Amino acid sequence: MHRRVRVVAGAIALAAAVAVVLAGDAPDRSAAVSIPLTAVLIVVGVWLVASGIWGDTRRVRGWISVAAGAVSLLTAAVLAVDASAADSSAALPAELAVDLAVAGVLVLRGLWMVLRNPGYQSFVAWRYLLVARRKVRPRTQRRLAVSLGLVAAIAVLRLFVTLGTFHRIDVLLAAEVVALGLVLAIVFVGVLPHSKPSLVLGLFGLLVFVPALIGSHLLGAGMLSISGLAPDQMGVVYQGLKIAELGGGVLVGLAIFFGSLRVLFTFFTTVPIGGVWIGTSALVIVLSVMGGFESDLREKILGSNAHIQITREDGDFVDWRTVKARIDAMPGVVASTPYAVSEVVVAANNTGMNVIIKGIDPATVGKVTDLVSDLEDREAMKRLAPLIDDTHDLRVAPTPRTGPVLDPPPPDLPAPGDPIDFSGPGSDATGSGSGDAPRTAGSDDVHGDGGFGGDAVRVIGE
Repeated sequence: MHRRVRVVAGAIALAAAVAVVLAGDAPDRSAAVSIPLTAVLIVVGVWLVASGIWGDTRRVRGWISVAAGAVSLLTAAVLAVDASAADSSAALPAELAVDLAVAGVLVLRGLWMVLRNPGYQSFVAWRYLLVARRKVRPRTQRRLAVSLGLVAAIAVLRLFVTLGTFHRIDVLLAAEVVALGLVLAIVFVGVLPHSKPSLVLGLFGLLVFVPALIGSHLLGAGMLSISGLAPDQMGVVYQGLKIAELGGGVLVGLAIFFGSLRVLFTFFTTVPIGGVWIGTSALVIVLSVMGGFESDLREKILGSNAHIQITREDGDFVDWRTVKARIDAMPGVVASTPYAVSEVVVAANNTGMNVIIKGIDPATVGKVTDLVSDLEDREAMKRLAPLIDDTHDLRVAPTPRTGPVLDPPPPDLPAPGDPIDFSGPGSDATGSGSGDAPRTAGSDDVHGDGGFGGDAVRVIGE
């Protein structure tokens, strides 16, 4: 009987869709208004007819409802995109809201029908996924829902309403802190006791978080002072309190997360969910940190250096003005500035350190790098004056040495020229490398070895 009623109702809806289409063709009706309404009627009609014909079971009718809702949602999205493309400034037709509402109702109804009475396999799966009985009392659930709603309401009020301060304390901020404390109290009293490891971890995190939070706040506001500590040591203490505050907050968050999972799911379900969450979060955090370092390093490098640096392989770069004019004339070049780099040694207390000194042009360096924008006093660049005139030639011309030589060469040093040939005994040394007259073999032979020394004569003769 119900199936026949659904078929008849679906046929009526399809007939109404045809009537709307015919009415839309009339001169006094707009086709843009009839399209969304027609789509709703067609989807509802097809859903009723299909569920009446093939809906033997609740599960089948549920899947038909989900499919009809998905088609209605897709139709509404297509119509919205088409209307925005036709006129982006005009408001969307009101019938689209009806289409979206129908799609949502159909999808939710279908999911409820599918999941309400699961089969045996689904029952077994849910049995091993969820706990056998509820551990949290309904009264605790209601209190937790109310406190979370209070936190959300106060957060929304802080965005749009300002109630002022009371004794230098923001009223809404204080109310939100109290609401968050209420949530933590409900969680620690009514939820975490069902998981002893989560409760112990949460209490330890609170013991670390609360004192560190109070101490860092008082120390940062100057309301707490530790005698005997220098200002730099106080900074170290403040950083330590901040690290302890962060660590305690992380421990409390982990305890609440795993404790809430353990209340709803079994142990064998909580472990995979927690493992996947920790692995994914670790990967996301590492990628975020590395991406932040990369972008920060890129900004620092490009902020202190130009995108392109033009240098000369050797020699002095004296015609840089001509090169700069040619570079500025190129299309796509925003700005350019000259610079000079030199390596020096800075020494203090018998300790030297290599330092690179970079000379800049104060008038144009701010157009290429972030040097001027990073200064607290940006007018300081305008107060810089060159120590010498820029037109002065800084090259040092080499001067030849004149006057007496401190370390003259020995008198028997051969003069520059061809090498002396000693390839054979008795041959003349005809090379011009020596300033002496040519010698003959034996003329200087004191030991009778032909001037070669040792047994050179016998070896050459052999």
